[in-house]
Amino acid sequence: MLTIRELAEAPATLPLVPDVAEILGIGATTAYELAAKGRLPAPIRAFKLGTSWRVQTGHLMRFLGLPVAVRSAAPSNTAEALEKIIDGALVIVSVRQLREVLGAGTDGNESPSDAGSSA
Repeated sequence: MLTIRELAEAPATLPLVPDVAEILGIGATTAYELAAKGRLPAPIRAFKLGTSWRVQTGHLMRFLGLPVAVRSAAPSNTAEALEKIIDGALVIVSVRQLREVLGAGTDGNESPSDAGSSA
């Protein structure tokens, strides 16, 4: 079973089986049935990624009463996108959108290559 520290350092999503099922104290069959019916305990929501059921780590932490830290990670090519994990949800925005929200580089004088190099 994952420790609290391991859960806090876990990636944005966890496999429903075995990780989440073990934490919830349920078997694999029950976990899959609850996920398919959308009946996992709130705020836990499972989704399919290919053939695998996944759960957002932040939702599991919230269910367990643990603090959910804001995480951020930048992809290798920051000129194309910036990934941020906010409250357990993956949000992808372009660098241009991010700069507009932050109020930087909105004058249109910055080239796309400049925008990516300073992010």
